[in-house]
Amino acid sequence: MAFHSHRSPPPAYRKRYPTYMTGPYEPPNALAAPPGRSDLAASRTRTQCVAGRVVASVVCVTSALGLLYNFSSIPSLLSRDDSTWTAPPYFEPAYSTMSFFCTSFYTCLIYYSTRLWTGRYGASRAITCLLAAEVGYFFASSFLWVTPTIGRGVAAATGVANGGLMVQFLILLPLWAPIVFASFRLYDQRPTRSGG
Repeated sequence: MAFHSHRSPPPAYRKRYPTYMTGPYEPPNALAAPPGRSDLAASRTRTQCVAGRVVASVVCVTSALGLLYNFSSIPSLLSRDDSTWTAPPYFEPAYSTMSFFCTSFYTCLIYYSTRLWTGRYGASRAITCLLAAEVGYFFASSFLWVTPTIGRGVAAATGVANGGLMVQFLILLPLWAPIVFASFRLYDQRPTRSGG
């Protein structure tokens, strides 16, 4: 009898499968795909895959353009001539805070758009939540314009820090992306376990 280096299967497995010595022993479900990975992508129809990838592409491209806009505005702010333009009070803290929020949104959207492209579970809901958070953030920052203390600084920083959001807002991405997800039932996908 050939020597097998694999571990011995449990007695119940030997009783059910007498020919277990013909190959290496693998515990049940050892090779099953984890929930939310390739088994979810395989459960989607071709139409759902195309719809999800179209939205993922738009989200990724617009978020990348937003990141590019924010990073490209930094050198011009650092090299500005204070003798010709005086920043309003609290301009720099407002710009730093708003840029942090925007770049965080863009980074998370790029990450979840790649997960949506590969058919990962929960990506469509995460993108919807991020887009809703962007809209809420945009209106909240606009309301701060009327604040007596920091209003002028926030208003001046809004155009510079939030300019990247306009790429998504001009094409109404926060409006139609959730509609596409709902229409093609991309919210209803559930991970299925392989192997029983």
